[in-house]
Amino acid sequence: MILRSDAISTIVVSSQHNANARALLSIAARNGIPSVYVPHTAGSRLREYRDLPCNLALLRGEGDRSFYAALGAPTGGLVVSGNPSVAPTAATPIDPRLGPVLALSPDPPEDLGELIAVTASAWPTGIIAPHPRVGRALLHRLAPPGWSIHEGRTFELLEHGPFAVIQHSSGVGWEALALGLPVIQLDFPGKPADYLYLDDPVVARVTGSAKLHAVLERARDHDGNEEARLERRLLAERWCARTGADAAEHMARQILEPSTATCGTTLLDGWRTGVAVAE
Repeated sequence: MILRSDAISTIVVSSQHNANARALLSIAARNGIPSVYVPHTAGSRLREYRDLPCNLALLRGEGDRSFYAALGAPTGGLVVSGNPSVAPTAATPIDPRLGPVLALSPDPPEDLGELIAVTASAWPTGIIAPHPRVGRALLHRLAPPGWSIHEGRTFELLEHGPFAVIQHSSGVGWEALALGLPVIQLDFPGKPADYLYLDDPVVARVTGSAKLHAVLERARDHDGNEEARLERRLLAERWCARTGADAAEHMARQILEPSTATCGTTLLDGWRTGVAVAE
């Protein structure tokens, strides 16, 4: 088997909760191969994202590090490395003529339909930014008149400065905050947001079209000032300290230096201990 080869120095995974990743990490541990987790998503309260069945976790920001440390993970294996996939460099000027943007996750069609219907009822025009795993044909059927479907990277759309980002996603809300844009978390009744950075009061939390309409009006008319944009960017920085090439270089150093990937213990693993990480 390849994992018994002396040529394998480190295992790197971007998902720690699916069965294939778990099996790979387990075999690596059995063969004494250090393992590193590079998160594919923002820090989350979802149970499946809580375990860290690896030796080293290269987390996005201090917020994630504090979260996992509070759950009992050894702090020596929690390293803040950031997110190399985007590189927001400055606050984006807000254009009241553009937006709002509705950013979606790959939710079931009935949930997507409800989110789009609530948003369209609150505001007559806007742009839907789909998750890459959501079929465009479905969204074209669900989108009402006045709402268009964005083709291309959502981050590039955000760089144009929509006056608000309505989000039911994972990373788009953080990207918007990093650009200084107003972020609105659209919740289903009785269901909290899955991602930890959304708990901050800088992020508006709404349910229903009437509340959403009021918050959108406020965002369009009052939320583009410099002080508000700075506050959003500071929140984004707490949850992701490095971006772009800086993050990539930091991660590469952590992965390639043997001492950093051999902290000697699995950080958090309810599957191994038989004890689920507490709610």
